[in-house]
Amino acid sequence: MTTAPRRRRTGGHPFGLSHPVHVRARLRQAEALRLRIAGFTLDEIAAALGYAGRQGVHEALRSARSHASPALRMEEATLDLGRLDRLLAAVLPAAFAGRVGHIEAACRLIEDRHRLIGMLTAIRAEREPQ
Repeated sequence: MTTAPRRRRTGGHPFGLSHPVHVRARLRQAEALRLRIAGFTLDEIAAALGYAGRQGVHEALRSARSHASPALRMEEATLDLGRLDRLLAAVLPAAFAGRVGHIEAACRLIEDRHRLIGMLTAIRAEREPQ
């Protein structure tokens, strides 16, 4: 007697979200986000948490952000905005002096800053009662 092959549940979680494997992954992602907020680079986070490289940390951070509270996402975005402001302040004198590479860097930083301000606005709207 042959039995039909077991079909995997849809949704991509063969053991369920409460399985220890998934719980450990979420904890590791949360720790990666905590380290990122603290100012660690992707390479430093990878070394500290045992990720293979920057891409693994990037994916972990993306996943952690999707599950993070609005308050945590707001904190991270606010810190990143401050970091961008400091970088922009460092680049602007050379950009105003006409150095092409610095002008391009300033433009990219301004674009990143605008994108981040848009994210902050969306998070604030999410947090406000309807």
